Amino acid sequence: MNKIKLFLYFLAAGILTTLSSCEDPDLNPYVEPETAVHGLAAFAAGSAKNYAVSDMATGVKFDLQWISIDSKNTVTKIEVFVTYSEKYIDPEKNPRTANHGTKRVVLVEGSNVPANRKPTTFTITPQQVYDLFKDAQFDYGLGKVGVFSNPAAPGRTAAARFTTNDLYKITWAFTTADGRYFDSWSDSVCLEFPGANCKQEWGVK
Repeated sequence: MNKIKLFLYFLAAGILTTLSSCEDPDLNPYVEPETAVHGLAAFAAGSAKNYAVSDMATGVKFDLQWISIDSKNTVTKIEVFVTYSEKYIDPEKNPRTANHGTKRVVLVEGSNVPANRKPTTFTITPQQVYDLFKDAQFDYGLGKVGVFSNPAAPGRTAAARFTTNDLYKITWAFTTADGRYFDSWSDSVCLEFPGANCKQEWGVK
């Protein structure tokens, strides 16, 4: 009887060993989460926080950090994008916002990319924004017109391309050494960790 019990014990142990060795790792429900890169932008020390009317040269200066929480990622390219929009009143006297698009305004690559949590500092001037969007058109309700030649916005001149109705926003994207691309498209992703954000906004005063 003891020999039979011993035989059955070793038989069961062998079956369990075989089953565990044949387990398919692809069927394991646990998937290790990928690490990520986040960004943190702020106005640089001493910078204006808005453009001034009739001043096309003085810009707004920013500090932008890329942040790898676990230090497992290295960023090799930083792209900064500016989105330009405008408040206006439509023909029915309703307040609206015109979205004039998003353009890349800053590119930092290779050895020029700073280390984790070290800021990239850059300035965006009104002239730069104008150069990016000077051909923009929009339908304010009476047909498409040039944004900077709109007869309903006579305040725009060669010396003062922008008015207090104009709004700006920067967002960014990071490319890592392993080829992954992280951008600031979602608040839920950008704000996942304290000390990170998705955008920085300013206007004209």
